Amino acid sequence: MKNPFHLLNLTPEADDKTIEAAYKRLKTIHSKAASPKREKEIEWAYQTIKNPRDRISFKLFQTPTADLPTLLGPSLSNLTPANPTRAATLDVLSNSLKSYQLAMPDEGG
Repeated sequence: MKNPFHLLNLTPEADDKTIEAAYKRLKTIHSKAASPKREKEIEWAYQTIKNPRDRISFKLFQTPTADLPTLLGPSLSNLTPANPTRAATLDVLSNSLKSYQLAMPDEGG
């Protein structure tokens, strides 16, 4: 799997403005006519990490070696050593997303 941060020549710590600037710069360099494959990769990379929610989603669900303890941080302390219930897992994810000031979708619909 390709890494959108590498495709845009960015580090995983890049913010929204830095990502957008890299995207615009690379789109200018790699036009559809000159390099259609590279242009599609750049577009995919930008759409994958363009905002904090997308970056979290990529890190959690698309990177083959997502480091969940680092991504979820202190929220993991709420889990017991046994297999967590669905409710406990949702609670951990909800608390983690709150630290990024993102709203959790309503369950069930």
